[in-house]
Amino acid sequence: MDTSSCAQSISTRKRCSVRCMYAPAQEFILIRRDELSGDKAQVQSEQTNEVKRIWSTYLSQYRLLVARNYSVILKSEGDLKKYYHTKEIVHISSKIKDRAFHSQFLAYATQVVWITLHRRAYFIIEMEMNRLFRSEYFLMNRKEYLEFTPVERSLLYGRNCKIVNYREQRSPLIQELLHVADEDMPILWIGERMYRGSDHRIAELELEYMVPDMQLYMVDISHGILGHPKTLYNTILALDWPSVRYSNFSLNYDPYYMIRQPELHIPNINDMALRRMSKNLEQFYKIFRIYEQASKAVLMNWVNRVKVLEYYQTGGALNTLENNCELQLKSDTRQVHEIVEQFKDTMGRLRKKKAKVMDDVGHTNAAPEEKPDYVLKGDDVYFAE
Repeated sequence: MDTSSCAQSISTRKRCSVRCMYAPAQEFILIRRDELSGDKAQVQSEQTNEVKRIWSTYLSQYRLLVARNYSVILKSEGDLKKYYHTKEIVHISSKIKDRAFHSQFLAYATQVVWITLHRRAYFIIEMEMNRLFRSEYFLMNRKEYLEFTPVERSLLYGRNCKIVNYREQRSPLIQELLHVADEDMPILWIGERMYRGSDHRIAELELEYMVPDMQLYMVDISHGILGHPKTLYNTILALDWPSVRYSNFSLNYDPYYMIRQPELHIPNINDMALRRMSKNLEQFYKIFRIYEQASKAVLMNWVNRVKVLEYYQTGGALNTLENNCELQLKSDTRQVHEIVEQFKDTMGRLRKKKAKVMDDVGHTNAAPEEKPDYVLKGDDVYFAE
């Protein structure tokens, strides 16, 4: 896979992971339905209603983040420019091609979210995907689809969802972008500019969005199977239960949320009051991702990772630091000055550059222009080779 296709896959995976952030929050409505029905139904209070209002706000914030990424697809910005439905010269829209692309994208996203969430509740995911990206007029009449009560609809759909005549109906995602609350405006900059305010909810969303999938377990967050070890799953990405049992997960050791299900954190009752007292500052610092291209030697080390682990697990001796240095000197044919130059190049990439100083005359005292350390490929940034 070349770097351009790798960058496209990374950006596409980030857009789909946002939808996976929204899907588990819908499970709260189904849990509440089970708690309020049956012989052991629970009595509601003002506190439970307040928690519902907080969850409705959380769902609206997730929809806003999904809508922000969806607008990038509609406007065909960055690496999606070649899929834009309007031709550049004649400005004629190819509606048939755009309709096919939209349907294929929606079907693909539904499958990705369903597989990511452990292949559960496919029809609920399909129903909500069609409702979010289209509207309720596009929902099919299937017996597998749930029917929500007016109270559940107000909790799930939020305050911005308005159902009008089908000729004027907008999708719920577009409605979220048209009615953004002032306290939620920084959400539109998540992943683009660093948040500098004191709103803990927006800081949590930024952390949940910015942390790579492979490191989500470090911040105790789970997005389905994203970031889980490959050894826990089989070829079709279904859980391999013998491997799961061999891992000995428990309530004290559960980094991938195998035991702690469902993965819903009940918010504090005073969460909205804390948000009203928070302070938002201007967001000046732009964020960009840097992908360091791995060398062939590093890739081969990862390819032989299983063999190395098996060698040490069977009683293989670890080499001391002195032995490693001797082996490296024997195998390394570079001269001393080449090693020093490579070290300086590596440190030069990682160290912060000094700002240019302007004198009174208007000339700069900085050194002449050097070779850039970063290379822009699409919307992503890579270290220069």
